[in-house]
Amino acid sequence: MNCCYCFPSLFGCATLTPPPVQIFRTPNGRNNGLMALCAFERGAAVGEFVGVITKGLQDVDVMENTTGSTRYQIWQGRQGNFTRFVNHSCNANAQYQRFTWLGTQRIILVSKGIEAGTEITVDYSDKYWKGLDKKCLCGEKSCRYKGKGNH
Repeated sequence: MNCCYCFPSLFGCATLTPPPVQIFRTPNGRNNGLMALCAFERGAAVGEFVGVITKGLQDVDVMENTTGSTRYQIWQGRQGNFTRFVNHSCNANAQYQRFTWLGTQRIILVSKGIEAGTEITVDYSDKYWKGLDKKCLCGEKSCRYKGKGNH
């Protein structure tokens, strides 16, 4: 359940081959993270971002999006796949790519060029941090949220 059957060659889909990633415990308080077990070329799909479509959740980690004038949230909680373990970085090595396929909006995690053995990260964007009482723990020199208590 809750797997993508639309892109059979995409890691994390309905294939017998496990995705070349590993969930690991981060040493700096960010809980779990996702590590690349192989190199992902720039533009390579890592996995599809899946979860429960909802709206109105607050103070919860969700991805917010719109289709036309309709706003919605994707909550991965325990319903998502391995992509739910991708942490934020202000200097991310992956990004989410949204597109519509057969009338349904899809979100794919796409590499910006990820080396084997490195953590896969995305920039959660200003929209994510707005209204959350969290501190950014990415540790990047270019951190946009360093030292802020309420984003």
